[in-house]
Amino acid sequence: MKSSTRIGSLARYLVMACALSAVAGCDWFDSDSDGNKKNEVTDVTLNVGTAAVVPGGSVTFVATVVGGNKVDPTVTWSVDPGTCGAQAGSITSSGTYTAGNPLDDCQVTVRATSVGDPSQSVSATVSVDAPVAVTLNFSNATLLPGASQAFVATVTGEGSASSAVTWSLDAGSCGSAAGSLAADGLYTAGTPADDCQVTVTATSVADPSKSTSASVLVDVALSVKLDVTDLSLPAEGTKTFVATVTGAGSASTAVTWSLDAGTCGADAGTLAADGTYTAGKPATECEVTVTAKSAADPSVSASATITVLPPTATGWQTPVAIDVPALNSRPQEPQVATDGSGNSIAVWQQDSVVYAAHWDGTDWSLPVAIDAGTNGNASRPQVGFDGSGNAIAVWTQWDGFRDRVYANRWDGTAWGTAAMISSAGSVGNADLPQLAVDPSGAAIAMWEQYIFGYVVVANYFDGTQWGATPVVIGSGNEPQLAFNGSGKAMAAWYVDRPYPLSTRIYTSVFEADTWSSPAPIDDGTGDAFLPDVAMDATGAIVVWKQWDGSSYRTIASRWAAGGWSAPETVSATTGDMRVNIPRVAMDGSGNAVVIWIDLRSSPYHMYANTWNGSAWAGVGAIDGGTTSASDSDIPGVSMDAAGRAMAIWIQRDADGWDRVYTNRWDGNQWLGPQVIDAAGAAVGAESFNSALAMDASGKATAVWVHSTVQDRVYAAHYVP
Repeated sequence: MKSSTRIGSLARYLVMACALSAVAGCDWFDSDSDGNKKNEVTDVTLNVGTAAVVPGGSVTFVATVVGGNKVDPTVTWSVDPGTCGAQAGSITSSGTYTAGNPLDDCQVTVRATSVGDPSQSVSATVSVDAPVAVTLNFSNATLLPGASQAFVATVTGEGSASSAVTWSLDAGSCGSAAGSLAADGLYTAGTPADDCQVTVTATSVADPSKSTSASVLVDVALSVKLDVTDLSLPAEGTKTFVATVTGAGSASTAVTWSLDAGTCGADAGTLAADGTYTAGKPATECEVTVTAKSAADPSVSASATITVLPPTATGWQTPVAIDVPALNSRPQEPQVATDGSGNSIAVWQQDSVVYAAHWDGTDWSLPVAIDAGTNGNASRPQVGFDGSGNAIAVWTQWDGFRDRVYANRWDGTAWGTAAMISSAGSVGNADLPQLAVDPSGAAIAMWEQYIFGYVVVANYFDGTQWGATPVVIGSGNEPQLAFNGSGKAMAAWYVDRPYPLSTRIYTSVFEADTWSSPAPIDDGTGDAFLPDVAMDATGAIVVWKQWDGSSYRTIASRWAAGGWSAPETVSATTGDMRVNIPRVAMDGSGNAVVIWIDLRSSPYHMYANTWNGSAWAGVGAIDGGTTSASDSDIPGVSMDAAGRAMAIWIQRDADGWDRVYTNRWDGNQWLGPQVIDAAGAAVGAESFNSALAMDASGKATAVWVHSTVQDRVYAAHYVP
């Protein structure tokens, strides 16, 4: 008992001694059963030896400290930036590593170090795999038209095995003016009319799914342009200027107009807010300046200089020759049309070629051939204007097999190419073409053609092209045609029936691209020939020559609200009469003038009657009554918008030579016949083939053939 007590006391002593000092031989107290010290760290391990993440990605490491049973398990974490440098990322105290955002692939080293024994640590390698990315030196740019910008593409990620890119250009709002992009990334801007944008794109060759783009603004400087910058106008002439604003985004295309009186002073005229200039009436030639200023930037403007000519004397002006001068040349069949802006176009046949000349309000152009030009034998030209200064001419021409109908169009500047508008496969010749042109630009050509009997054929021009196949309207001869300005047209012709049946006058209405069924409008009591037709906005009048059992008289019928009035005689109703070639014209308000030749005795006379919208005024001679009106020439009549009219015909003078006569109806009375072919005064000179056209303001142009040493086409203008 005493021995064990002593042993226990000794043990307590030794423990206390070892606790108070490092006494050799005391280590056995801190060791485990394997002989390891209980707090000794022998190793540090990680759950992952290598890892791969994307930029910004994370991975969590778990560290295990190996050693005695009293080892400290904590570690400190650190990141060696390796090849990632400043984009090495970071690691939390719990071992979660978050990658940085390197531009290219790189590696870092994550290390766990024992807190109990800092000499013990373990590391893992982390690969940061950056995807392919493409960047440009500029993400947007602004260039002037024609300027250049060099784009540089940088390819990063996936080790950048290939830094090559392909370049592409999206034209965007620049369209065909987008410019060009070279293979090295050099973009050169185009020359658009206004601000626009393109997109330049660089695409990785290594990974075509990766690309980047830059937006380029092509910045066009603000500018104003006028459709005309230099022109001449007659006194009181008009011109509507058109201003085009481009550039700087054209946030506002509006302009303000101003007029500098220049040398015209008080006679400068006026300028409306829409750019319509109306010339004054200066005593001598002078100049004004019209200016359009951008509303967005008044410092940007454009100007036009206008030479204003002094007023022309009123009445008929001196005739001038307008044809191709050549000895032994035979110009014939002149026709003329006028528009509402002082322009005229004359056409004629000369040596089997159809020529045209243009009057611009000041001068006649040189004549030009407008026919098909292949086989010659062109004849019977007709011409008409639309409301926009365009004109159409039609004629017949031999194609080597038959006479066909051809057409050509004047676009306000030049003639186009002649084209056949009748059927090439028709078995008979086409003849006597007529033409009517609508203000909208539509037109109808009509002619007679022998197709196992005479028929009336038409073709429609829609403003762009003629119909592919002409339309046969019905049987008949010598059609006449008129448009009313609202899309309707009226055609009239005669149908020659076997004896003892009388010849009849037929009509057809064109509306909505369709011709109505032809129907007679005469009373059928006697042969009816030579119709003529005129239209206003809502109605029409057809006149013709008809036998009443004892005389040929001028008959008229009026069309309104889809129906025809009963035919009525507008020439003398009693006594012998030999009416020939009646002609009719209408204004826009339902007034009409009819003229005709009376061949009942020598001298022949020109007669007229007028319709005031409700009644015929009465018959009267308009030729002066002293010499004979010619029965070999077709008289003509035309009206303006105010109900005034001008008649033209050929009449023999006291010396026995045929001259060109006109007479003007002022809305109330005929003012008296007047000779207008001053060149015809020479003995042995005479005129024939007269024609006339009048515009809405009352200005008129007359053409005719004058014969002396050689035949020439002459023209004269009437100024009201």
